Amino acid sequence: MGYYTDYEITVTDKETGMLVSCDEYIKELEEISGYGIENEGQIATIYEVKWYRNVQDLKKFSKLHPKWFIEVDGDGEEQGDQWIQYHENGKTQLCNAIITFEPYDASEMK
Repeated sequence: MGYYTDYEITVTDKETGMLVSCDEYIKELEEISGYGIENEGQIATIYEVKWYRNVQDLKKFSKLHPKWFIEVDGDGEEQGDQWIQYHENGKTQLCNAIITFEPYDASEMK
């Protein structure tokens, strides 16, 4: 059994600040990840996969492209399992979603 996650990947050229077209990197990322990736123009999307080595694979990919900044939005199969990974020149940062609720307001009672 495994855990399915959806991934959206965007790549920004650090020199220009512009998003990089998927056409420039999708085949290489497919080889590194082992998954077929959908090309959405400037967003590469992978749906419902068990990509357990995603951090290691994306670190490797980012090290091969030091002029790129890579953002990966993840949405796991369990409610609330959302996160963003940032990758740059072989380094990564993981930011998990924080779900908050508005405070109680008696005036909102109907």
